[in-house]
Amino acid sequence: MRLFLTSDSFRNLNTETKNKFWKLVNKKPKETRVAFIPTASFFKQNKSYVEQDHQLLCDLGISIQNIIDIELDNHITYNTLKLFDVVFVEGGNTFYLLQKTRESGFDKAIAKYLQKDLGVYVGVSAGTIIAGPDIVIAKPYDDESKAKIKNTKGLELTPSIFLPHFQKRDKNIIEKYQTKTTCQIKPLRDGEAVISDGTHEKLIS
Repeated sequence: MRLFLTSDSFRNLNTETKNKFWKLVNKKPKETRVAFIPTASFFKQNKSYVEQDHQLLCDLGISIQNIIDIELDNHITYNTLKLFDVVFVEGGNTFYLLQKTRESGFDKAIAKYLQKDLGVYVGVSAGTIIAGPDIVIAKPYDDESKAKIKNTKGLELTPSIFLPHFQKRDKNIIEKYQTKTTCQIKPLRDGEAVISDGTHEKLIS
């Protein structure tokens, strides 16, 4: 299982961290196919960051024709994902993203995809939070009313919950929500990344 979790995509990552990403992918950039999932951005008025992330992937050397947008309004199966080397899950509203992962079947499809080690899961902000065992840490930041979910259980791809865009002022929020879950909540700043195999997690800053 290969996961590359970020706060702000590849915006502020240094060259060494980007090289670690490519080592994880283990393919040449021009040969790499990306399933780009922008679903979490649905309620955002300004979606410019989505286009910026498309461009950042191109800046890494990935061909634009190899970056395919896949919305979770459609049914997603393992057969859908196995065509790609990277599954890039964009940021936005974490609660809405969780709802759509369940409704579309993406939750089951990505689990099988990663278990078979077919490629890399890249999380950005909400895409990083949802990879954890619970999305409870999104409560102070995202509008829960945008989704209809019975619980906040995440994809359980990592043992820890990560809080993207962490700043010193968020320390009290982590302390507050740590009491609401048995899983460890860890800060993740812009410009940092976490590499995980589903069991072990390594912070790169």
